[in-house]
Amino acid sequence: MRIKSFVFSFLLMASSHGFTSESLSYENESVMAVIGLGNHTCKKYLASLNSDNKYLYRSWAAGYVTSFGHIVTKSNDFHIYYKNSTFYSDLKTYCTDNKTVRFFDAVNHLLTPIVIQWTNRNKQANKNLNR
Repeated sequence: MRIKSFVFSFLLMASSHGFTSESLSYENESVMAVIGLGNHTCKKYLASLNSDNKYLYRSWAAGYVTSFGHIVTKSNDFHIYYKNSTFYSDLKTYCTDNKTVRFFDAVNHLLTPIVIQWTNRNKQANKNLNR
């Protein structure tokens, strides 16, 4: 039930375009469980980039983005806005500037513009259907 509440809250905020990375989190952070590498800091992610451990982080991020996209859109439509090559370079840039941020929060931050693009496209498609 919490996930449905989270998704509804997120979509409501996304539709008004007035959201930040904070809107991708629960009201009470103590009930939000992030498992695995998502709890690591950006600093740890950056340290992994010179080893094969970077694939562990990238796999975690890819799995999170995939599941988030399916929960929000109920389809694969979300992923047409996700660019693998730029996502990881943007993640590195964001983490370089925000070393103490959790990896989970960094990935959520990068999802924001992707969700806005999808929401805008979806709104336009709905307008065209109603004409």
